[in-house]
Amino acid sequence: MTRGDDIDATAAADGTMATDGNDAGGAPGSSAAADRRSLWRGFVVAVVAVLVLTLGVGLLAELVRPGADPRPAGSAGAAAPSPAPTTSNPSTDALASQVQRVLDRRAAALAAGDLAGWLTPLDPAATEFVGRQREAFAVLRELDVRTVRWTVARVLAQTAAGLSRVEVAGEWTVPGVDPAPAPFVTVFTVRSASSAPSSWPSTGSTATSTTISSTISSTPVLVDDDDPGTTRQAFDLTGAQVVRHGRAIVLGTAPSDRLEFYARAADEGLGEVSRVWTPVPTRVLVLAPATGAELRTLSGRVPASGDQVAAVTYGSVAQGRTARGDRVILNPTAWDRLSAAGREIVVTHELTHVSVRASTTHAPPLWVSEGFATWVAYRAHPVDEGRTAGPAVEHARSGEPQQLPAEGAFSSGDVDLAYAQAWTACRYLADRSGPAALVDLSRRVGAGESLAAALHASTGLTEQALVTGWSRSLQSSDSSGPP
Repeated sequence: MTRGDDIDATAAADGTMATDGNDAGGAPGSSAAADRRSLWRGFVVAVVAVLVLTLGVGLLAELVRPGADPRPAGSAGAAAPSPAPTTSNPSTDALASQVQRVLDRRAAALAAGDLAGWLTPLDPAATEFVGRQREAFAVLRELDVRTVRWTVARVLAQTAAGLSRVEVAGEWTVPGVDPAPAPFVTVFTVRSASSAPSSWPSTGSTATSTTISSTISSTPVLVDDDDPGTTRQAFDLTGAQVVRHGRAIVLGTAPSDRLEFYARAADEGLGEVSRVWTPVPTRVLVLAPATGAELRTLSGRVPASGDQVAAVTYGSVAQGRTARGDRVILNPTAWDRLSAAGREIVVTHELTHVSVRASTTHAPPLWVSEGFATWVAYRAHPVDEGRTAGPAVEHARSGEPQQLPAEGAFSSGDVDLAYAQAWTACRYLADRSGPAALVDLSRRVGAGESLAAALHASTGLTEQALVTGWSRSLQSSDSSGPP
C-alpha cells in the first residue's frame, strides 16, 4: 500500500515503532503509555509488500491493516512526531536541557567530521553502543549526510540509579534523496552527570573535540539507544556498504554482488516508472540487509514468520503533504526464491509507490494503489498474465458477487485474490480507456478526489460500470492467456 497505519492506532496490534503499549513499566492504557502514544499522532509508516510466488515471477501482495489511511478527510496531520504537553518538573526539565546540549554537540561533531566528538558523550563502558555509534558515523559520512538533528521530547522515566529514558524526535536528510528531512524517534538511556563517576577513560580527542573526562562533571552520558521506542534508520545498519548506480543508492550488509544487482535494478526501475509517472525522485535509497533480523529491526513491521515478505517501503506521511524519508528495504530471504525478473518486479513495484507518494498528498484506495504499482511493474517486466490473473478469473467465474477488493482484503483472507483483482481492475481501465486514464485516476485520488469523482473524470465510468465491465472481461478470458 502507499499509506500506512497510524502508529497511535496500531502500536499495540503490530508493534510498529513502539512497544506493546507499555511505557516505563506502565500497563497498556496507563497515563505513561498514553503520553508515549501521543508523540506518534500523525506519524505514519507504509507498505509491507508480500511476494506470492507464481512460476518464479510472482504476484505482489502487501500485509496491511484495514483502514490504511488514518487521516480524516480534510485534515492536515503533522508529518513528524511532536511532543505532547507535559507538566513542568524542575528535575526532568534540567535533565532534558542537559541532554539537548549533548545532542547538539553530537550534531556539530557530525557536521565537522569529528568522530571523537561524536563518541565523546557516550558511556565508554557501553562498548556495544559505542561500536554501533562508530559504525553509524561511518555510514552517515558514506551517505554524505552532514546534518542529523535531535530535539528532546520528554524524560520518560528516572531511576534511583541515576539512569533515565529520554525520548527524542530526530530528523536527517540524505542529500539528493530527501527533499525534506526524514523524521524518526530515538529513546536514549542516559546517566545523569551527578550519578556518573568523576572520570571516564577518554575515547580519543581531536583539535575539535573534548574528552569525556573533561565534560562528564557537567553533562549527562548516553548509555544506550536499544529501546523498543527507538526507530532504526539506515545509518543503524552496522557493517554496511554503499553502492551507487545512476539514480540509485543501495546500502546494505548483503553480499556485494547482490548490492550491485539491486543498484542497477533500482536505477532501471526508476526509469521504467518515469515512462508512466512523472515526476520521479531524483535519487532513491534502497536498503539490502543480510538477515531477516536486520529487516525486522529496520522496518519494525515484518513478523519473524514473514518469509514471503519481499520488500518494505516505509516513510512519514500526513494528509495534505507528500511523503518524507521513504526507504525501500529488501528481504534477504526472498532473494533465492525469486528469478532475476521477479527481483526486478519487486523493485519496480516499490519504486512506483515511492514515486507516487513523493508527488501526491492523499491516500488512494488500496486497490488503486496496489493495482497501479503492479500494473507498472508488469508493464516493465511482462509476465504470463493468464497465470498471474488466475485467482481473479476463477473468482469471477465462481458465481459469487464481484466487487473491487476492500481495504481489509489486503491484510486478511485471500491476499492473492485481492492483489490479482486490484491489478486486473487497473489493467482493464488501462486497456479500455488508455494508460493515461489510469495514471490520471491515480493522480486524482492522490490529490484527494473521491473515487467516484476521479473515476468519472478520468474514464467516464461509474464504480458499478467499472465492476460490470471488469467482471465480464474476466469471465470471458482464456485462463491460459491474458483476459
